[in-house]
Amino acid sequence: MFEKNNPLFIKINDILTTRLYCASQYLQIYDIKFFGNNIIKYDNYIGYAQTIDISYINFLLQNGIVSYLIIFFMIFKLLDDLIKKKKIELLIIFVTFLLMGLTEKNALYVSSNIFLLLCATIFEKKEVNEDV
Repeated sequence: MFEKNNPLFIKINDILTTRLYCASQYLQIYDIKFFGNNIIKYDNYIGYAQTIDISYINFLLQNGIVSYLIIFFMIFKLLDDLIKKKKIELLIIFVTFLLMGLTEKNALYVSSNIFLLLCATIFEKKEVNEDV
């Protein structure tokens, strides 16, 4: 993920205050599993724990690829619905919270991002307009 010799990655990593580098360290330590990992929060050897502040990497490692794909399907479906229904205000708010996921580890949890509840709207039944 993080490449030391790539100027673009270095710049983005600097903007994100080394979050890409820390995330790449965790991706080297933990495998991506179907149903997640037990992430060690504190390492006695180093004396402190790095944190995975990028919500998307944190969610992937802790919950696994199955949950990751499900939540991203729902997010992309919601984004598509908001665009098609021209709900620009909700789209801007939702995308803002998604961008927050680059710097906050809990952005994909409803307790930190109430706008994830909008994902429930993708399961609404479509109204059928019939002229009787």
